[in-house]
Amino acid sequence: MGKYVGKPIKRREDPILLTGRGRYVDDIKLPNMVYAGFVRSPYAHGRIVSIDLSEAQKHPDFVAALLPEEAAPLPSWMKYKGLRDVPRFSLARGKVRFVGEPIVGVAVKDRYSVEEIVSLVNVEIQPLPPVVDAEEGLKPGAPLLYEEWGDNIIMNYSFKAGDVEAAFATADLVLQRRYVNQRYAPTPIEGRGVVADFDKSRGELTVWDSTQ
Repeated sequence: MGKYVGKPIKRREDPILLTGRGRYVDDIKLPNMVYAGFVRSPYAHGRIVSIDLSEAQKHPDFVAALLPEEAAPLPSWMKYKGLRDVPRFSLARGKVRFVGEPIVGVAVKDRYSVEEIVSLVNVEIQPLPPVVDAEEGLKPGAPLLYEEWGDNIIMNYSFKAGDVEAAFATADLVLQRRYVNQRYAPTPIEGRGVVADFDKSRGELTVWDSTQ
């Protein structure tokens, strides 16, 4: 590794992309494909009251739908001391907790019908007060994302090394500042996509995806 430090490194992945020979998930076309679409929450916080598929099911390109209670739970995000285990599902169950959270998945014959069929799914949501500020969310009486917690603190952990009080007491200079950092989100040119193909004759599932 040391021989590369401070040296210009020739990138391996660029030529195939710069010459138009790169292959993306969207380029994969398989026989009899169906396309997925998702009904997403327009609210930052709300309780799901009802889901009605009747109008969507009338559309000629409708194939199937996946409801929240049918979706398998996601694995735990990570394990740390003091970190609460957040129940995670691919589709919101009971409540939505952010704008854009998927609620219902639909399978559609034609990709150009996806948005139309998604719009035909009627999801009734009772809006709840959102939590939009971290400091406000810590105050007593703040709206709770997970009522069973009793607060909005996902992790409570502290550690100490040495004599902190003495270090501050004998320091030549002590600075106190407040730093506010904006939120970041990665935005790749190709959004995260997945194509899956199950070969019945071999009992094999092949998955192409643009995630890590």
